[in-house]
Amino acid sequence: MKNPKNRLITYISMVFFISFQTINSQSITCNTIPCIQNAMANAQPGDEIIIEKGTYTFTNEDKIPGAFGRNAYLHSSKNGKSTDRIILRGKSPSERPVIQGVNYDDGYLLGLEGNYWTIQDIEFKTGSKGVILDNADYTMLIGLEIHDVGEEALHFRHGTTNSVADNCFIHDTGRNSDKTDFGEGVYIGSDRSVHNLAYNDTETYCPDWKRKQGRCGRFYNPSVNNITVKNSRIGPNVTAEHFDVREGTCQIFIEGNTLDAKGMILKDFQDSFIDLKGSYCHVRNNTFNQNSEPSIKKAIQVLDRDEGNGLIQATARNNAIHDNIFNMDDTDTPLFTFFRKGSDDDFLNYTYDNTRNPEGLIYKSGSDFVENTEPTFSIITCPDEGNQDSTLSTGDFTKNDISFSIVPNPAKEILTISSQKSIENVSIYTLQGQKMDVTFSKKSNSLTVSHLASGMYIAWIKTSNGVGTQLFTKQ
Repeated sequence: MKNPKNRLITYISMVFFISFQTINSQSITCNTIPCIQNAMANAQPGDEIIIEKGTYTFTNEDKIPGAFGRNAYLHSSKNGKSTDRIILRGKSPSERPVIQGVNYDDGYLLGLEGNYWTIQDIEFKTGSKGVILDNADYTMLIGLEIHDVGEEALHFRHGTTNSVADNCFIHDTGRNSDKTDFGEGVYIGSDRSVHNLAYNDTETYCPDWKRKQGRCGRFYNPSVNNITVKNSRIGPNVTAEHFDVREGTCQIFIEGNTLDAKGMILKDFQDSFIDLKGSYCHVRNNTFNQNSEPSIKKAIQVLDRDEGNGLIQATARNNAIHDNIFNMDDTDTPLFTFFRKGSDDDFLNYTYDNTRNPEGLIYKSGSDFVENTEPTFSIITCPDEGNQDSTLSTGDFTKNDISFSIVPNPAKEILTISSQKSIENVSIYTLQGQKMDVTFSKKSNSLTVSHLASGMYIAWIKTSNGVGTQLFTKQ
């Protein structure tokens, strides 16, 4: 039998530990660059880092080490928790602070390697890259503006999963004149030349220039899964693809966005709004505007990157493109191209219920493995190329599967939810993950939110055909 005295000491130690953790959770308001960098470097679960309005002009001396030995202006590898997110936000959504780097050649504006972060209401400009997430699971990017970067603006990479970008504005990428072909708006995953890299020590398609730099044989996790980018504006002056979804990715949701092609620069193969090489991805309810941009040679390209060698487990299979509007300049530019490079797998991609203005060519000649029909996928297991658990389950991947709307938004007293499917339950959470005390009425599909403090919340909505989330503001 344990000594009661020892048990008492253990109990007191636990209380002290819990209290210490609670004390460490704090709200920090910053109006200097060192304050922001220090708060991020030492962040604890539940911390809220608030940046005052103004332009924070960084110098070369302000750069700090980031992922893969690259320089960054802001960086953190600290983890939040599902119940205690770390928040980095501008103090006022209407007067967002500006994080401004030195040039387009060196320095990520924000590099994140921690889980459960919320980055909100901040403008990022003038860096080599914009916001880069590495192994940064459950990240929420809300109301960001990212522009005037040398290469890509937003990159979900190296094992990042279950993350979302909502209501962001991305424009003026590829400002480094030597790297316009790297100027993607949103880059999800990475090219096969860095996948897992256990085999790239010997495989010939780790290019010589990367081999000479020692970039072959370095571990990289290509399993970038369950990423959502929605309600955002991409373009103008995005020099490469608006979305480049790489091989090895799985369950990518591109929905409710507006894409502006003006300013794209045709170089190599950068000639489409979306280059889609992942699997089980949905592109839905977006508006594509060509805006007299001749660099657009097709709207969406779906490309198999396996080439029959079996090294890429998730590429160009079971993607669904539906309920989009394509405003094109002519009738001859095709909406879709689908090409199998070498794999003999029997898999398909799906397009349906899309609108083309003006009416014209839909599929490029020679396209294969495509069905003009609506698919149903119930349980999706994402291939695990990075030795991580990437088994995810969702509702059916069908049109309007978990489609709903919330009104009014912002809300003062009553929140009403409408859906084509039966709504079973609704829960409300803070951005930190705290569940709020609200009661959902199935009879009226509404709930009272008048007692909630002003701010932004997440509505968790369960319908008869799946679960979805929606941000809303309480006034």
